Amino acid sequence: ENAAALKKEFSHLQQELSSWNAIIKRARTNFYYLNFFTMREILKLVDLLLGESKKWRPSQEAKGNEEENEEQNKEEEKKESKEDALPKIWKCPSCTFDNKIDTEKCLMCMTPRPEAFAKMIIDAGGIKKRRRSRSPSYRENATQYDSGKDFGSMLTLVKSSVDIREVQKVFSEFSKKLKEGVKQMEEEDNDTGLISSKANVFKLESLGSMLDGLLSTKVSKEGKGAGAEGKAKEAAEKEKDEGRNQANFRAIPLPGAQAKNRADMLVSVEEEESIMAEKRLPVFVTCAESAEAVIEVVLSVYVRRGRIPEPSEILFCSSQTTLEEIELIFYRFISAKKHQRGHYVFTVADIHALPYTYQVSVLEKLREMLADFGTDDAAQLLLVSGKPRQVLLNSLSAQLVELGPLDQKTLKHSLANACKKWCGETTCVSSNINGGGKSH
Repeated sequence: ENAAALKKEFSHLQQELSSWNAIIKRARTNFYYLNFFTMREILKLVDLLLGESKKWRPSQEAKGNEEENEEQNKEEEKKESKEDALPKIWKCPSCTFDNKIDTEKCLMCMTPRPEAFAKMIIDAGGIKKRRRSRSPSYRENATQYDSGKDFGSMLTLVKSSVDIREVQKVFSEFSKKLKEGVKQMEEEDNDTGLISSKANVFKLESLGSMLDGLLSTKVSKEGKGAGAEGKAKEAAEKEKDEGRNQANFRAIPLPGAQAKNRADMLVSVEEEESIMAEKRLPVFVTCAESAEAVIEVVLSVYVRRGRIPEPSEILFCSSQTTLEEIELIFYRFISAKKHQRGHYVFTVADIHALPYTYQVSVLEKLREMLADFGTDDAAQLLLVSGKPRQVLLNSLSAQLVELGPLDQKTLKHSLANACKKWCGETTCVSSNINGGGKSH
């Protein structure tokens, strides 16, 4: 009887999972910017909007530490009160010079401190150097949590520049609407599903709609109606960019004419019909000379294009990389042109770090998505390995390209320029005075 009940429950959970996976696939297809976040990150974003941010902060640990600190502070206060009762000075019986209480010998005549003062210090528990403690109000302000700011900081996973003020404004407005909508859904929802309830679907789709509104790049209309010159410029730009109007394009100077391996090999050429259709895919694979050279190959790809990559454009794999993370970069690649990212080169680097079974699953997922969505709206996808004879390299050998890295001098110059132009300068503020206001 128990076995039958467990089997029934297991079957129900499988149906739930299948239903939820279908919901996720539909949401990720319809709402592009959900594909920049894992499900765990999506849960956090929803909880921030619903005002349930406590579970994402180490509140219990912090509370425990706070209580422990309070006890320590109380003990220190007791010791300090005993210290306060001590006299501040002792008068030398020989030369009458006033010495500090913790001075064991007179600074003038080296006469030892009277035993009576030494006994008083021992009874008070000794004398410790006192730290300047910050006021409770200062600590309160320093640890104040801002859900809107946390939400905004997570959007830097999508692009490098985010208007935090605009995000906070939209956050507060949307948070209210989402809470009202979820409450109404939960009252009306009679679904017995564990995770595929209407309320959960509503949360997911509402977040997707909000992210689309917040992060979509407004297509510039400059040049329209500006005469023949404006129209010509617009047409040339359209032909050049092919839908890249311009989602966070952080430019840097192109490599000089003398740079080694300057030519860009990531060019998708329309072949004759007799050539395999797979050859025309905007998918490329390459193998670096060594695992250490992978990062140089990857950086060279973007330097040749005169820009630095966006946060969502590159995934460096490790043994801890999940299939979900790779699937998300495939979703971004497959619909990039619809969202002004046609110029992106989505890169999955260090694929040699993935286990054999993972590489097989990645290959199956890529083929499945190419079959489902096609490549009309796709950008370019690059898979980089640091070791030969990998499943992905062998299976996609028709897409293999030789991508030698730029020379060290060119790469260093480009990175220095990128740091100076887009990262700014780091300023160090130091002081030997505790509580002197360095944080401000």
